[in-house]
Amino acid sequence: MRISTITAAIAAVVVAVTAAPLYMNMDESAPAPSASSIDVLNFALTLEHLEAAFYNYGFE
Repeated sequence: MRISTITAAIAAVVVAVTAAPLYMNMDESAPAPSASSIDVLNFALTLEHLEAAFYNYGFE
């Protein structure tokens, strides 16, 4: 159960990271959306939770 949860979390991060560059802005005159500080902090927090789960699983 725990391995599948960690695997799913890692897969979700990998999909999100690899899919991000695939988006192309068709209207070149409009500025591309940028990540806000909150978005960046939420992503960092998600990575911290993933790291904590990984190490907790390793210590069991």
